[in-house]
Amino acid sequence: MQRFQPILREPSKSKRATRVHELRGAISLHKVTFAYQPGAAPVLQDVDLELIPGELLAVVDPTGAGKSTLLRLLLGFKQPQQGSICYDQMPLNELDLGHLRRQLGVVLQDAQLFPGCLRDAIAGAQDLSEEQIWEALSRSARSNCCCWPGPWLANPGPFRDLAERELVH
Repeated sequence: MQRFQPILREPSKSKRATRVHELRGAISLHKVTFAYQPGAAPVLQDVDLELIPGELLAVVDPTGAGKSTLLRLLLGFKQPQQGSICYDQMPLNELDLGHLRRQLGVVLQDAQLFPGCLRDAIAGAQDLSEEQIWEALSRSARSNCCCWPGPWLANPGPFRDLAERELVH
């Protein structure tokens, strides 16, 4: 979990972000350019992308090509030096990032196994009630194999599926 602390501490609200929006699924990037340091070569340059609701996208490229940077931009952790990112034709910098991020799920290629109990793995850094944990489980395909009450939420063991966690974030 130490690896994720910088992301978990990141503020979820921009000073300008006031719009709360339920996503329909359209995402667009127009001429997005980003470099980590001023004057450095851009990691992404003039990226154009248009996704329609329901469309799936897999971003596959060699190490260092900008896949993680693209994800950071889409989630609002970084801002492009040029260009625009929009969700349903609304600029990302006008949206409430916490609300936006709670509507998105990301499954990474090299997902980590978290030691500890299933409850902690689902909750992540949030303080969730048992009711909220059960809600996440019931919304996932795993609810039919976790139907008994009791200490299974607190028994140690590796958590191998990130789907339940994504449903509560």
